Amino acid sequence: MSRYLFLLLAVLFLGCSKSEVSTTPWKLLAPFPGTHPLFLTTVQNRLLAGQGNANSELEKLWLYSPETDQWQEISSSSVAGLSGFSYFTLNDTFFLGFGRRSEDSQSYPSLLYSYHLPDHQWTLASSTPTHTLYPGLHEASNFVKDNWGYALFGGSQQKSLNTFPHLDAVRYAPQQGLQPIKVTIVDTPVFPLPNSAYDLAKANLSAFRYKGFSFILQDRLYHGGGLPAHNSAFVSIQPSELSEVFKHDFFEYEILPGELRLQKRLTTTHNLQGSLFGFAFDNQGYVGTAEGTLLRFTPSGNSWQTVDSAPANLRAGTVLQENLYFLTAQQQLWSYRPH
Repeated sequence: MSRYLFLLLAVLFLGCSKSEVSTTPWKLLAPFPGTHPLFLTTVQNRLLAGQGNANSELEKLWLYSPETDQWQEISSSSVAGLSGFSYFTLNDTFFLGFGRRSEDSQSYPSLLYSYHLPDHQWTLASSTPTHTLYPGLHEASNFVKDNWGYALFGGSQQKSLNTFPHLDAVRYAPQQGLQPIKVTIVDTPVFPLPNSAYDLAKANLSAFRYKGFSFILQDRLYHGGGLPAHNSAFVSIQPSELSEVFKHDFFEYEILPGELRLQKRLTTTHNLQGSLFGFAFDNQGYVGTAEGTLLRFTPSGNSWQTVDSAPANLRAGTVLQENLYFLTAQQQLWSYRPH
């Protein structure tokens, strides 16, 4: 009898082990066919990924179906060669534009295109020449709120061909077009009214980032990571003076009609500088660092955790329904179900 009992317990134990393995939150999917993944987003219940070259210039676009676990190359005719571009999805339509053309380092097209999946065609989305209002907008941080696509901060190409920080934001909706959005950094709970040009420059430089992550949690915008402005952008301010700010500080903004107003300055021990992507899911934010690790942020208590089970060398990420998806530098595609 003891022999049969032992065999029964062994079968039950092996069954539990197999069940635990099969319920791992990470799943390796069909490899990404391209090289140098630049971004990963969603459109019409599919993933859309951008393939770049060593200079982060867009070369190809790929569509992934979770149902078939297959990739398909789609047209990139209107947007190939762009770097520092903005992108977002509104009502199942994908938008990409602004940035810089690779064939001419001084060429900033300032155009926004839309891609329609049914006919696989690109069309010009912005109906007016955007360069008159937002000259050469590039390296902005993007997010979506209430069916508006936002481009926060980034660089602005002036007539002198010098690039300056764009200290405001732009938003777009198909029916309303492009609209300027004021970003208020000083005269806020974080930075009071400055007493000097130095204080004003220091406040702006502390909050400003090229690229960086942006996501919405509980109707608040969280922005950080990215890269600081160049030395010449803010007179008498050296980025080395704020190196710890760029690494560890991030900011919470209140979203108002026509304005993003700074409300809180938050700090983490993790290094956020150069973060590659960020998005929100289930009241938490996920950030991919420059080192390729994955962080999880919870607003309550400003809690940050490293997702230890995540694959290494993450380069892009997004959320689709109940799953998170990530691309690695080795062209791996992973899905992750947090719960």
